[in-house]
Amino acid sequence: MLILNEDVKAKYLCSALKNLRDPISTHGDSWEEARKEMLKQLGFETSKWTTNRIDAFLIKAVHEKFGTLNIETDIMLMALGLMDGYDHNCHVTKKIADRRAKYLRETDYLSNESIPYDDANKNIKSTYQERLRKSEEDPRFLLLAKSILSHKNNMEEYITETNDYIAKIEKDEIAILPTPSYVVRKTYQNSKHRIHLFKNITRNNINPNTAKNVERPVIKITIVTLVEVFLVVLLIWCMNTRNEFNHIYENGHKYNEYLENDGSIWTEADPSILSSVK
Repeated sequence: MLILNEDVKAKYLCSALKNLRDPISTHGDSWEEARKEMLKQLGFETSKWTTNRIDAFLIKAVHEKFGTLNIETDIMLMALGLMDGYDHNCHVTKKIADRRAKYLRETDYLSNESIPYDDANKNIKSTYQERLRKSEEDPRFLLLAKSILSHKNNMEEYITETNDYIAKIEKDEIAILPTPSYVVRKTYQNSKHRIHLFKNITRNNINPNTAKNVERPVIKITIVTLVEVFLVVLLIWCMNTRNEFNHIYENGHKYNEYLENDGSIWTEADPSILSSVK
């Protein structure tokens, strides 16, 4: 039995992961076959997971290696067809060339180029896409492969525990495709939270004007907003309670003076307070 060292295993897995980008040319338009090849490199001859569970596993692996809400993650998820608006199951973005074209068109990845993607001729567009593949995608697939293989001692558990990336609709499971960071940036460009969200999104200074509408909310922002609203409401309630307490205390104090002086000293106590005390 041939025993492969870690670097060789990583290269084989890297190749299998790259094939997931474009199963049309590598596996006869069969994502299922490309997936089986990838799982084989992980030691699983037959798949015990659904397509959506494998999608969720890959999204999880990309997030753990490259983080969230940044350019590197966007490019990897775009390449795999696992980002909102870049779904490999959608006929519009099924081909990797179409996904790259959309990414080059809707982000400012080419902001330093004199010719925008849509205005370029066929040869220049091809050059843009090839540069994106070679300089951004390919090197990171090897890093992703090594990161996945680092879980070799509990690989089955690592693939299975992906519930955070799965939405259940009745009996069906659907992988939750992350929102692109450039879309999130557009949505919250006027938010006071943007400095926390986007301080790491720096490459090429993403142009928010190129982003499209968001199709799903960002949970992290929603939670922060709800907490702030709760704190404001709590502060207002505390202030009102304090004012009411002071009112009762002052009137009660005046009523005590009234009793101590046998009613000879009239006070400005609130009649409602006097009646309630009596």
